Order: sequence, then structure tokens, then C-alpha cells
Amino acid sequence: MDRPLDYKTHIRKTTFIALPIMMGHLGHVLTGIADTAMVGRIGATALAGAALGNSAIAIFLTFGLGISMAITPMVASDFGSGRKREIASWLRNGFFLGIFNGLALLGVSLLFLPILDMLDQPADAVAVGKPYFVLLALSLVPLMIFQHFKQFAEGLSLTRFAMFVSVGGNLLNVGLNYLLIFGKWGFPRLELAGAGYATLIARMVMALIMFWYVFQNSHFKAYHSGFVLNRYRMDKIRKLWNLGYPIGLQYVFEAGAFVMAAFMIGWIGKIQLAAHQVALTLASATYMAASGLSSAATVRVGNFIGSRDPVNLKRAATTAYLLVALFMSCTALFFILFRHILPAFFSNDPEVQRVASDLLVIAAFFQLSDGVQVVGLGILRGMKDVRLPTLIALFSFWLIGLPTGYALAFFFGMQVNGIWVGLAIGLSLSAILMYRRYRHKLHIFERYTIAES
Repeated sequence: MDRPLDYKTHIRKTTFIALPIMMGHLGHVLTGIADTAMVGRIGATALAGAALGNSAIAIFLTFGLGISMAITPMVASDFGSGRKREIASWLRNGFFLGIFNGLALLGVSLLFLPILDMLDQPADAVAVGKPYFVLLALSLVPLMIFQHFKQFAEGLSLTRFAMFVSVGGNLLNVGLNYLLIFGKWGFPRLELAGAGYATLIARMVMALIMFWYVFQNSHFKAYHSGFVLNRYRMDKIRKLWNLGYPIGLQYVFEAGAFVMAAFMIGWIGKIQLAAHQVALTLASATYMAASGLSSAATVRVGNFIGSRDPVNLKRAATTAYLLVALFMSCTALFFILFRHILPAFFSNDPEVQRVASDLLVIAAFFQLSDGVQVVGLGILRGMKDVRLPTLIALFSFWLIGLPTGYALAFFFGMQVNGIWVGLAIGLSLSAILMYRRYRHKLHIFERYTIAES
């Protein structure tokens, strides 16, 4: 075994991998931020419709992202042990799974569309939110193709190009938003639907560029062997699915909790739902940045799993925890200091701004828990431990967080603030349990490698 790396080296390597992933993940969220900020200029109804559309599609989006994330630990582990032929098989079979994933998500999400009319939400928000939801559903197909190549590249620690594609896609989305939401330069004024078309077009462009990159860049040349769709292997696809669907469920349980929270807030009123969308958009940005560190932890831990190195694995995990704690503490302070300023970028309505500023204070308090739990998920994903973390997410959010939020909101009169406090409790519980699970798995890995040597 090589001499353990010092923490300074771990910080440098983790940051090198994480920063481009963070920017790439932020690209997904910045699409929602741009939609929210620009749609908010139309009015509270369009903003509430965006909240419904984004909340509903989040269930399918997060599950698909989770499926795609199975590729990264497989590639990282084989890269750590030098198995190039296995890496090539993950590229080929993962691509097939990515296409199927996108088409399946599209079909299932369209079946969900009639349910939006049954959720007792403001009628005018549902009317504008449904066409937006359909366009977001169509965009899942190119997004899943993009994700396949992105996650494959991350497994090889090649993260920068995907960052540039994500940032470029977001800039394209903003430009198309301006043209299609407001009807500029001769384009039709489509309002909220225009934001949906912008997202669809931007994600199609991102998928095409990432496909071109993987098959033109010399870093991937060794893994192109046998890349034809009719040469897929069901055993490989089954392995990706068996690892990916619990990851997808983890994200669904968390994102689904926020979706259910949005529906409960819709029972309170349109203003509260619009404010929830504003605060959640900002909190999602910090979460996705933290998830970049989580993805870096998956790669680093996966490498050390492949090379049978428990000492460096522990140091890599500790580094990820420390970095996310520092980052999320800074964002918590940012939310508190600018809680009255930030909502004004998303809505002109004074009441929406007031409610959103209160929610940002609660968001500040759960920043650390949110970061710790998502990094814990990434570490466990690198150790290919996904089933118990899925149950932890189910327990923390659906059995504790949401019922607590409902009770605080409707029985104790805290309204929308009570729902957010319940979510904060769920996140904190998840963070504690994920960390305990990591310590348990680390102990088993240490004993296994000692016995092996």
C-alpha cells in the first residue's frame, strides 16, 4: 500500500474534482433560477404555476439523475484498479440505459399530468403550470443522455468540460427565456410556456455537445471499443440498475418531500406557494453546490475502494465532510444577511418577498444538515452502499419531517414556516443517520482489507 496522502493533498484533489461538478450541478439549478426570476416578473400566478411544474417534475428528474449516478462509482472503482475493458463496457451499456431512462421518465411523467388537477391547488396556477410541466417532461430525454456522459466522465475525474456545457446551456436558456417569455425580437410572448421551451432547447443542445465531446476527445479513446447499441449486455445494465434505482429513490424521497411540502403550501394560498418557490430555488442552488462535493466524494471514495486503501478512503471522506461544513456555513450566513434583498430578484410582490425572507431564515438553519447528509450519500455511493441509505431517506423525510411539518403548519398555526421547520428536522435526522452508516461501513472495510493483507 502506498503512503497515505496528507489532508492538504486530499483537499486539493477533492476540490479539483468538485468545483467543475458544482458548477455543472448549479447549471441545472440556474435553469430553474432563471425561469423563476424571469417568470416572477409576469406575476404571482405564473410564479405559482412554475412552482407546481418544477415541484411535480422534480420527482421524475431526481429519480433519473439517481439512475445515471450509478455509472460514476462503477467507473471510479474500475479506474482505481486499472480495468479499462470494464470501463468501456460501462460507457456502452450505460448509454443504452440512459436512453431508456429518459424515454421511460417521459412516459410516466405524462401519465402524472391529470393528477395536477386533483391536488386542490389554485386553479389559475394549474392552468399555466400544466403546459410548462409537459415541456419539462420532454426535456428529460436529452437531459438523461447528457447525464450519462457526464457521470461517465466524472468517474474518470474528467469534470471540466461538463461544467462548461452546463454553464453554456444555462446561458442559452436565459437568452431563450428573454425571447420567449416576454416575446422579444419578433418571437411570440409565451410567458411561462416560453420558459419550458427554453429549457427543452437548451438541454437538447447540451446532450449533442456532450455526445460529441466523448467521441472526439482523446481521453476517452481507449473506451470506445465496441460502442454499438446492439452490443449491450443485460448483466451490466442490471448491475447499473440495481445500484442506480436505490440512488434514484433516495433523491425521490428527499425531492418528493419538498414536492409534498409545495402541495401542502398550495392549500394555504398562492402567495405562500410563490414565496416557497423563491426560497426553495435559492436553497436548491446551495444544495446542488454541496452535491458537487458529494459527487467528488463518490469518485475519491470509489477510487480507494478499487485500490483497497482504507486510510486514504477515511481521509477523503473526512475532507469532503469538512469542506461541505465550511461551504454550507457560509451560505447560511449569506441567507441571513441578505434575506430581505434576495427575494426581490424573483418577485415584485411585497407579500411574496416578506414570506420568502422568513423562509430563508429557516433555510439558513438547515444548510449544514443538508450539506452533511448529501455528502454522506455520496460517500456511501462510492462504497456502493445504497439500499439502507434509501430507507434512511424514507424514514427521515416521510415518517418524521413531513408529518412534523404538517402538524406544525395546521395544528400549531405556524403555516408555511411550520412546513419548512419539519423539512429542517428531516434533513438533520438524515445527516446524523448517514454519518453513522458511513462509520459502520468504514469499520467493515478496514477489517476486510486487514484480513485480505
